[in-house]
Amino acid sequence: MNFNVSTQNKDLQHAIFLPMLNWNFILLGGHIQRVADSWIYPKEEHMVYELIYVIHGLEKIVLNDETIILHQGEFVIITPGTRHTVSAIKDLTYFCFHFDLDEPDLEERLLVTSRLLFQNKNARTKELTAYFDKMINTLKPKGDYDFADKMGMQITLSHILLGLYRESAKVTLSNNPSALDYARSIKVKIKRMLKYNIGCNLRDREQVEPVKLNVISEVCSDLNLSVGYCNRIYKKYYGSSPGYYINQLKLTYAKRLLTKPQLNIERVSFILGYKNPQNFSRFFRNYVGTSPKKYRSLNVGGL
Repeated sequence: MNFNVSTQNKDLQHAIFLPMLNWNFILLGGHIQRVADSWIYPKEEHMVYELIYVIHGLEKIVLNDETIILHQGEFVIITPGTRHTVSAIKDLTYFCFHFDLDEPDLEERLLVTSRLLFQNKNARTKELTAYFDKMINTLKPKGDYDFADKMGMQITLSHILLGLYRESAKVTLSNNPSALDYARSIKVKIKRMLKYNIGCNLRDREQVEPVKLNVISEVCSDLNLSVGYCNRIYKKYYGSSPGYYINQLKLTYAKRLLTKPQLNIERVSFILGYKNPQNFSRFFRNYVGTSPKKYRSLNVGGL
């Protein structure tokens, strides 16, 4: 979507704009480990993505009813909500990390399946694993990472995500989509719609339109599903309602916007879809435990 299609100043009607970049990539829980052949990690699932890369040896991964054998130099990405078990087969050394992102175009592609498997025969595999090796070389046993270390990892992760975007297919629901397929589509469409509306409001200084409050209804209509069914399947796979997810997204945006002194709290509330700033303040206090004004005073300049 192009966030520049909103109302523009007539003096800029022939201008060509850069896209608005307003996303987060979060890196969580990365580690490298050599394990015994008897090593088994119990069944689990995450609400973020997990990447597992075999540096040496063989590893078995069971995802739902599918079994994958990873050889040296291969990796797999496990998507959120996928139950899986991992175990060593022989001489296993692996590297893994968890990550999350708020860029719908990429997430829409990654969520096409429960996993993305990159084998040695795939030309993109060697290109991407070179970046994994680069991340591994920056690991510090004591965890004393400075700003330069973190920026380097962020840049490396950006290269990885770009490679994944180029390799993954544009998602289309199959002719017979499962409930999980629908749950994933609901999540991506909610994020896309919210990001689009908030992006338009941030860019348009002449007239700010509140974010649409009927996001769930529009998403369900787009998928030709009832609101009740969407709520049930989403909660089944993600453990909470779509409405709760929308509130969490709004909260994330609210925290970012409140650290921008040039935006007063009334403007922030309108950007997020609240016609009455008092309603925004109640929403924010309910989740954060403090008022937007207090949060701003404690965090301006901190991000």
